[in-house]
Amino acid sequence: MLVGHDRLRNLRVLHLNNRLLTSRVPGRQNELIPIGPVRVRIRAAFGNTAPLNVDLRVSGQRITAEMDGDELVFEVQRVLDHELVVIYWE
Repeated sequence: MLVGHDRLRNLRVLHLNNRLLTSRVPGRQNELIPIGPVRVRIRAAFGNTAPLNVDLRVSGQRITAEMDGDELVFEVQRVLDHELVVIYWE
């Protein structure tokens, strides 16, 4: 996806990782157990308008977000191993 320079300036990426361990041996993981829901709160970017939605790239979803004071709040229902959240501030 090609994105213009102005839009990239307002792009924020958040990585969510599931660190639930099911093995006693470091580095070994026989199964993945999803976690969630995960409620995320991010302080708003100064001078920008909050987005109505954020994109979850791993699960391929677009979810709603809302402002609560000076924080953007959204809820990710499920994280298996990781999720990549893309936020475009306006």
